[in-house]
Amino acid sequence: MTIFRKKVFRLGAQLLRPNLLSHFDRMIQEKDMSLNERQVRQDEKLRNMVEHCYENVPYYTEIFDELGLKPSDIQLVKDLEKLPILTKDIIKSSPEKFIPKNIHKLK
Repeated sequence: MTIFRKKVFRLGAQLLRPNLLSHFDRMIQEKDMSLNERQVRQDEKLRNMVEHCYENVPYYTEIFDELGLKPSDIQLVKDLEKLPILTKDIIKSSPEKFIPKNIHKLK
């Protein structure tokens, strides 16, 4: 990409979609990460998501409590095997349980 095209892209993104640049810059950084660094980052994001779901999504609060799990029990991708598979039928049976309590705070 030429310098001019980069500048036009950044200016357009800044005006039209401000969050796009942060995502783009993060992708550029991640491109150069080692496999191990990517795995560590992925596991960190997973822990954050599991914590959020437990605290805010009624379905996951119920599932964790029924199974006697805590969010800290899910540390790595392989730990997801501890949770039951989510199916369409489960979602259709009670869709309101999948709406986060803090939805008004989310973008």
